[in-house]
Amino acid sequence: MARLKENDLIVQRENEELAQVEAQIAELQARRDLILQRRDDAVAVGAELKSSAKQILKAATEMKKALAERKLIRARW
Repeated sequence: MARLKENDLIVQRENEELAQVEAQIAELQARRDLILQRRDDAVAVGAELKSSAKQILKAATEMKKALAERKLIRARW
């Protein structure tokens, strides 16, 4: 009978330890998911910034050409 109680206590402790480990695993998985989501968001933002930078560069190049043409026209007058 004492042996049975001892075994029950051991099983109970092991179950508690298992529950703690499972909780830690769940927490780590949630953190991992959050990190992956943030990474994906950062990649998307990076792509948007790159696209915006290209658009700005294109607009600046066009503006530079237009200013050069105006300067050339003024020089001819």
